[in-house]
Amino acid sequence: MTTSAPSTEVAQPRLASLTSLRWFAASAVFLRHSGFTLVKWAPFTRIAAQGNSGVSFFFILSGFVLAWSHRPETRAPVFYQRRFARIYPSYFVVAVLGVPFLIVIGSVTSLGEVLRALVSLTLVQAWIPSVSLALAGTGVAWSLSAETFFYLLFPLLISRLTRLATSGLGTVAALAVVTSIAIPLAVRPHEHGFWFWFLYFDPVVRTLEFVLGMCLCLLMRRGVRLPFGPGPAAVLALGAYLAAGWAPVYLSWYAITLVPYALLIFASAQRDLEGRTSRLLASKRLNDLGVWSYAFYLVHVLVVRGMSGVLKKGGLSLPLLGRFAAMGVAYVVAIAVSHLIWRVVEHPFEQRLRAVRIAR
Repeated sequence: MTTSAPSTEVAQPRLASLTSLRWFAASAVFLRHSGFTLVKWAPFTRIAAQGNSGVSFFFILSGFVLAWSHRPETRAPVFYQRRFARIYPSYFVVAVLGVPFLIVIGSVTSLGEVLRALVSLTLVQAWIPSVSLALAGTGVAWSLSAETFFYLLFPLLISRLTRLATSGLGTVAALAVVTSIAIPLAVRPHEHGFWFWFLYFDPVVRTLEFVLGMCLCLLMRRGVRLPFGPGPAAVLALGAYLAAGWAPVYLSWYAITLVPYALLIFASAQRDLEGRTSRLLASKRLNDLGVWSYAFYLVHVLVVRGMSGVLKKGGLSLPLLGRFAAMGVAYVVAIAVSHLIWRVVEHPFEQRLRAVRIAR
């Protein structure tokens, strides 16, 4: 990295590339769930399994974007109101409607599963050291529980980090990276149990990725720049993603991809600041998909399970090509549903809730 004029902060235009990149991260998570549920072909699952690392991308990106949009005059209650308006309406609708849907398709078969799914409405499920509770309902809602914790910490974190010198921010970012890699190497958990929950679901552990994103954004605002653009960063990120498929599963979640993903986010935002956003990431269609990516993330598991349920009830045993076709149909349906949710729930309710005045 290079730096210039570290004491001054650049202007804050919209970072269109980061919106588009959200879609690739959401699609990686989709590959993870559809690969194991619909395709079930070993060579493909080798590519799809590490799609869970898309969650890590979202955590880093969340810290980066919130730090980018932060204004010192914004009070904590206003910030919390805006985050609630952003995530909870769609989250609530998908959680409530998702339970009867899962019952109908036979994915939820007991009262205990229903109750565990309803616990997710409280956004505390990631704090309870139970893998079955964390994965209840849609199976992805736990990450919003972790995000809520990040949001609660953000006003405190941003006030502390902005006081650091540029070298201090670099040190914190480096510590976040080293710790995030060291913990899974030290723990090496089984696929179930407490240590799996601790490494993958625990909001405190996953806060390191959020803090890394914040530090990178503040470094960029201080004038720090990478000597390369998003092209090489994307190649590095893709290579890390593929390599993660051959690594132990506990390293594939974020340890291997953490730095490449962080560099991709930084390089893409840097290119936006230079006014040279790539044609791909600047395209309106991909940007729209990025806008819908939150709703897509929430509903895609329901669509994949629904497709799987239809095939099972129909007694259909599809050949490999047919299973890939089923995955493609599920992908298109999930996009359509996510657009509907964004249009009917997410966007209008966010506007209404953000407009509510908070008493000083």
